[in-house]
Amino acid sequence: GPTWPNRLFAHAATSGGYVDGALRSYNLRTIYQNLLDAGVDWRIYYHDMPQSLALVSMRQFFRTKYELFDQAFERDCRNGLLPRYSFIEPRYFNEFTNRANDQHPIHGVIGGELLIARVYEAIRSSPQWPDTLLVVTWDEHGGFYDHAPPPRATPPDAATQNFDFASYGVRVPAIAVSARIPRATVDRTVYDHASIPATAKKVFGLQNFLTHRDAAANTLEHLCWLETPRDADAPKTLTRPVAQAVMFCLMDVSGSMTEHMKDLAKRFYVLLYIFLKRRYKNVEVVFIRHTHQASEVDEETFFNSPETGGTVVSTALEEMQKVIAERYSPDN
Repeated sequence: GPTWPNRLFAHAATSGGYVDGALRSYNLRTIYQNLLDAGVDWRIYYHDMPQSLALVSMRQFFRTKYELFDQAFERDCRNGLLPRYSFIEPRYFNEFTNRANDQHPIHGVIGGELLIARVYEAIRSSPQWPDTLLVVTWDEHGGFYDHAPPPRATPPDAATQNFDFASYGVRVPAIAVSARIPRATVDRTVYDHASIPATAKKVFGLQNFLTHRDAAANTLEHLCWLETPRDADAPKTLTRPVAQAVMFCLMDVSGSMTEHMKDLAKRFYVLLYIFLKRRYKNVEVVFIRHTHQASEVDEETFFNSPETGGTVVSTALEEMQKVIAERYSPDN
């Protein structure tokens, strides 16, 4: 389903019958009230605007149960003070130099990969590592084709005015990380977003389910069956994805290339550069201009030099390959 309903199922095992992403207040009981009733400590680590505050019942906890991720998460891991149930909300918006890391279109995926690496490494180095289960999942499938038809599902409640909720949607990826899960485990059990509160209910012995959906959901604790937690074969750090890009601008400046054509090329360059800057931390630009021969030039010369020349662009491509080999090797 769409973004918001799946996020709500992760907290409340229902979306209250809503199937859209409209901004509204949701009067739903959540797993956090059930945890509180059982005396189980919990916390939400957030980056900018916590989406969970759309749930009316969560607003009372903002000053006591919410903490900024950058200030608190790694500190709590380091000191062995992670609560028994933690939920991490990514950064949903681009704000000046702070880029969104939720991997939601139109945001790039690298920020999310870096966030996942930070979370894993903080937990891996924590004294709580042997008894922590990290679940990484997404709110939807990303728009990719899936050959597997969605199976039938249990409707969570009577709120079926917009959809009967008797069917799952397209499959969504999920990764479970724990020192007590055997290496390279692949699990084909059918889970849904309500499996998150369902697992909490089972692990912490909570008194009640939230809805019929989490009561019927498969849980994750069975994956953690190793008696001796893994240590030696669990990496302490993760390889970071490339957070920088290089953009090559090639122009073959024949006599037939008018000023209007050059202006169109510059407009396209600006749009492409903006696109890349939204997705990469560092973007370098290389300008290669071909007149009678190809050479690397500055931006001013690239767009404004009056010199014209031949119509063969192959030498510019060769010059680009030379620059790549000298300065931007994929191995670096």
